[in-house]
Amino acid sequence: MNVMWEKLKIRNGKDIQNWIEVEDRKEVECLTLSCMKKHFKQVEGTPLPTNHWSSQLIDEEFIEQIKLENHDKLNHESEEIRDYFKAMAQPRGVSEMKQFQYDFKDWKAHIQRVKGKTSTSPSRRHYGHLKVLMEKAPEIFHDIYTPL
Repeated sequence: MNVMWEKLKIRNGKDIQNWIEVEDRKEVECLTLSCMKKHFKQVEGTPLPTNHWSSQLIDEEFIEQIKLENHDKLNHESEEIRDYFKAMAQPRGVSEMKQFQYDFKDWKAHIQRVKGKTSTSPSRRHYGHLKVLMEKAPEIFHDIYTPL
């Protein structure tokens, strides 16, 4: 797994000529687990996944103080962490957000232009999902993106 991980970091595996299909379930599970451990280990060194923050983020008193814009508990934190929580505490209404509008035709043109494997959200859905839906059930999107 370590060798494969390093190889994938170089060119995303595009330079590998021959892939070997693994069919043994136990080996697939082992490789997948190993890969996921490496993937999630990438957050090491960032502050929020630490044990300290895991407990702070479920501490009702801490959350309430942040909501009240009392940032005393953040005094020893980095400037980035302080800015992050200060921004979270600032209420923003929908009217303060930058408004944008686009019609179904514009949205459809965008979907057709973008690469299918491009991710669209943290859920890891990608534009390929939208392209298929656009092809198979365009009326769904037409109803969503066409004003009444």
